[in-house]
Amino acid sequence: MKKNILAIDDTPTNLDFLLEFLEEYEVIDTVDGFDGLEIVKEEKIDLVLLDIVMPEIDGFEVCRRLKADPETKDIPVIFLTSKTDSESIKTAFEVGAVDYVTKPFKKEELLSRVNTHLKLSDQKSQLENLLYNIKSSIAYASIIQEAIIPEKEILEKYFRESFVFWKPRDLVGGDIYFINELNSGDEVLIMVIDGAGHGVSGAFVTMLVKAIESQIIAKINSGKLEPSPAKILERFNVNLKTMLKQDKGSKSSAGFDGGILYFNKKTGVCKFAGAKSNLLIKKDGDLEVIKSDRKNVGFPRTKITQTYTDHEIEISSGLQLYLATDGFTDQEFENSTYGIKNFRDLLLESSNLSAEQQSKNIESEFKKIRGEKEQTDDVTVLGIRF
Repeated sequence: MKKNILAIDDTPTNLDFLLEFLEEYEVIDTVDGFDGLEIVKEEKIDLVLLDIVMPEIDGFEVCRRLKADPETKDIPVIFLTSKTDSESIKTAFEVGAVDYVTKPFKKEELLSRVNTHLKLSDQKSQLENLLYNIKSSIAYASIIQEAIIPEKEILEKYFRESFVFWKPRDLVGGDIYFINELNSGDEVLIMVIDGAGHGVSGAFVTMLVKAIESQIIAKINSGKLEPSPAKILERFNVNLKTMLKQDKGSKSSAGFDGGILYFNKKTGVCKFAGAKSNLLIKKDGDLEVIKSDRKNVGFPRTKITQTYTDHEIEISSGLQLYLATDGFTDQEFENSTYGIKNFRDLLLESSNLSAEQQSKNIESEFKKIRGEKEQTDDVTVLGIRF
């Protein structure tokens, strides 16, 4: 299918030359700038050849109006003119032209420039369509990822108060959290996971982790696996490494850091295990740290036989526990990062407030430290009060 070229020049003989030179294209010609502006509204125009000096409306103004209209702003414009002064050339590019050809010109030169800009325009359209499709796919992936985020109502059944601050760096991300009530009706498992990567790659990791998590919960509910946070991390590690075929030489580097909390409201038993992700406890006016194991889950350098450690937490009324990924502490702040000390101070200062207000304080502080800078990582902070 021939490309449509609009030629606007107030000299008919110039238009005759263009019709002859550009015979491989469908050329629509006019001697009037206003008429040219009407033609682009009625016809699909792929490129405009435009004179500068014309009565009533000059080429610069025609180009300005084309670029100001969302429907025509992407049509490439090449000026064909006898004006050779630098000011005219400068103005031509300022109003949006892609090229500037001075008269008299050779057929070969004109064809070369026209072909080049038509190809560039096609490539630009293809890239824009590709970008649109990618953005649409990511937006859809975001809907799917949000759909697997659990309802917080389960927490209300087990704890006096709770909050979750979850903020992916991009539309989708590598942070995810799970809240599972077990079949007994008295037990709950909370998992806060920091998957490898951000954006699309991180989201793929969370989908993989979610699939394994569903298998693990099914085994616990069927009595085939103990609801031990340490055992759950070990099962995640084995399944991830097996699914990614690391035992067969795969170099896949998918995995996660994370913390898992188990609570039985009937017996009062509470256990924690972590993989490079600590548990923070507000107790007696201070913030105590329960250190996790220093091996993450699923990565090539973690052995398939890696074991993790259960820590039993002594529960009392008013006790507060916090699980968080490292996105908050790693956020750029004052030529460095926010850091662990600042984050712990923030939690301690907010700990006497309601869970809802704590969540608002955390969100407000994150907005403040980020300022105009980009978010550097996905962020998850989960807090509960007994």
